[in-house]
Amino acid sequence: MIPADSDAEALNQWVFPAEEGERLIGRILASIPQNRIRTVLGCSRTQAEQLAAAGMVRSVVPVAERGIGLSVGADNRGALTEFLVGLWAGVPVVAEPPAELVDLTLAAKGRSSTVEILRWQLEGRLRKTRRLGSSYRIDGLRFCQDEIRALTRGRSRPDLHRLIIVAVPLGVDLKVVKRLVTADGSAPRLALVPPQDCLGLRGKAYVSTAEINRFKSDYLTLGRAAEAIGMHPSAAKTLLDGSLAPVCDPAVLGVRLYWRQDFEAFLARSGASISVQAEPREGDPDGTKMVAIPSETAGMAAFGEIDGSIR
Repeated sequence: MIPADSDAEALNQWVFPAEEGERLIGRILASIPQNRIRTVLGCSRTQAEQLAAAGMVRSVVPVAERGIGLSVGADNRGALTEFLVGLWAGVPVVAEPPAELVDLTLAAKGRSSTVEILRWQLEGRLRKTRRLGSSYRIDGLRFCQDEIRALTRGRSRPDLHRLIIVAVPLGVDLKVVKRLVTADGSAPRLALVPPQDCLGLRGKAYVSTAEINRFKSDYLTLGRAAEAIGMHPSAAKTLLDGSLAPVCDPAVLGVRLYWRQDFEAFLARSGASISVQAEPREGDPDGTKMVAIPSETAGMAAFGEIDGSIR
């Protein structure tokens, strides 16, 4: 009940409405820690952790970020029961489920998830779900896989792209994309789609089509600059050095990146005198200066993409 930004104030200066405080204390006393909610919900430990992480079940008292599966928190039994009642609402009861229906663990395998399936159930979108007669828990629900597959196909997101795919329109390799989406003391130059918009999708890192287009309108690589002026990248680099500074140290990103508006201004100043095609230098087959790229961090590996050039 105390605001989170009040650390500097003495706790003995706070007073609370008595009735509201008593209601809160009552909810806490009628609660269980997070590592016991699976026994009430009738699900596995992993499923309970996923529900807590997604905010589908909530502790009465604050829990530290990522504090999942611990003997902390206070999940009110009444709130957990309300959650279960929402899942049961309108679900026909059967003594024996049809053979084509499966439990939540099997239903979530493939392209869906525990959280997504139970959200669909709460929204009334799974019409073929059945409940075993004597059960009032999640493990008593049986789901239709065909129905889930149909909903999964329907929520396909063609506007979201894995990092390995993003590398193609940007003209860089996967390691460069990972550095573009990673904050290094400042905002990332290429923004990832928020995690809540990727629920049910494979992988953890996606970039939207709009963000790719925004990036291409703001920046261009040495390779793209060379194409624009009709030169080999090594010759374009020689031409641009001293006249146009990269956005940041190329050794940080693994690529020379320029502001597009600065490059266009440079073209306007230079006129047509830069249209000569240059020959690549001996020993520099692709005309691009190689820069030292540090080994991947654990955070980059978490994106779940394999590395490799796709030039």
